[in-house]
Parts: sequence; structure tokens; C-alpha cells
Amino acid sequence: MKRERAAGGLLRRWSYVHFVIVAVLAAIIYSGIISAPFFFDDKFSIVDNLRLHDLANFWPPYGNRYVSYLSFGLNYYVGGLDVRGYHLVNILIHILNSLLVYKLVSATFKTPLAIEAGKGLKGRTLLAQGVA
Repeated sequence: MKRERAAGGLLRRWSYVHFVIVAVLAAIIYSGIISAPFFFDDKFSIVDNLRLHDLANFWPPYGNRYVSYLSFGLNYYVGGLDVRGYHLVNILIHILNSLLVYKLVSATFKTPLAIEAGKGLKGRTLLAQGVA
């Protein structure tokens, strides 16, 4: 029992280490875009979109991409058309989504079906099973 608790604590610590690694890698990967100008549909969606200038335009919620436009509106409210704010929020969204995917995959591997499948693979290679 004590060994299981210690193993659980170690796994939790490794999980935090993985979170930090994912966050740092994402920050490094996306750091080059922070000062990049708006491009593609940014002119239509952000620069020329007068709806973003007043947060009252976002209540009641409606339309496609509501959350995206709400985040653009909040960005505009905080920093106007300063591109760095939009890109920093975008990087944070990517980091959070990466961490959510990590948690989802980790939870999937802890399901009874995945655990049982893993037990069947111990000591065997995928090549020997004809999978590869």
C-alpha cells in the first residue's frame, strides 16, 4: 500500500514535469510570432471588425466563432490593435489545449480496456504480433 502511494506521488510529479515541458516547448515554438503583424483573415476578423470595439456587442451570445470573437473583443478592450496581446493569448490557448490533450491521453491509458491491452503486450513486440 505504501509503495503504491509512493508510485502515485511519483507519477503525479512526472505529470507536472510533463506539463512544464509542454508549456516551455510551446512557448519556445510560438515565441517568434509575438511581434509578427496581422495576416491572412486577421484584417477582416480583427483590424476592420468594428464589432470588437464595444464589448456590449457580445451579449447575448450568437453566431459562429463566438468565443473567438469574444477573445478578440477582450484583447481589443485591453490593448487595442497591439498585435502582441493577440499573439500572447493565442500562445496561452495553444499551451492550455496541449495540456488538455495530454490529460485526455493520460486518462485514456488508465481506462480498464487500455490497461488490459497493455498487459497482453508485455514481453512481446508489435512486430512479433504482426501489427507492424
